[in-house]
Amino acid sequence: FSGSAPGRRQNVVTAANLINGLLIPPRKIWSYNKGIGEINANKNFVPAGATENGILGTAVGGGVCQVSTTVFRAALFAGMPIQEWWPHAFREIYYEQGGWSPGYDASIQQPDDNWLGGTDFQFVNATDSWMLIRSSISSDSVLTVSLYGAPTGLTVKFDNPVITDETPVT
Repeated sequence: FSGSAPGRRQNVVTAANLINGLLIPPRKIWSYNKGIGEINANKNFVPAGATENGILGTAVGGGVCQVSTTVFRAALFAGMPIQEWWPHAFREIYYEQGGWSPGYDASIQQPDDNWLGGTDFQFVNATDSWMLIRSSISSDSVLTVSLYGAPTGLTVKFDNPVITDETPVT
């Protein structure tokens, strides 16, 4: 998340700290929205750039999708089944840093009138053992999320997405 505005940086750090150390029971669904809880100022979230329903603006917690995206990628690499996933409506440069192709992002949204409703990122701990989430942030603003659990014996391979239709923003 290098190059982020101060508010976005704070929200990424806050969300990363909230999920660090969480345990996922065997064969259970993990929800990002439930993992971070309600996004509000009481948890140290601040207004920052955000996209809601495809509209660019500012919202408390703007930038938390950087963390949901990083968890999404960790779950993909671990071979965990994705239960719920919503890409952003528009390409964002933050999610293509480090050589990532478009399409490997995970947006979330918590509407004001429905706590923990809206869009979420969820995956299944498909193992018979508990899984631990660890997040860390380096001094050069690199967020890392690791999933620790029993060996699965899986080999995970994926390719860049196939883009079939592009609409230029005017």
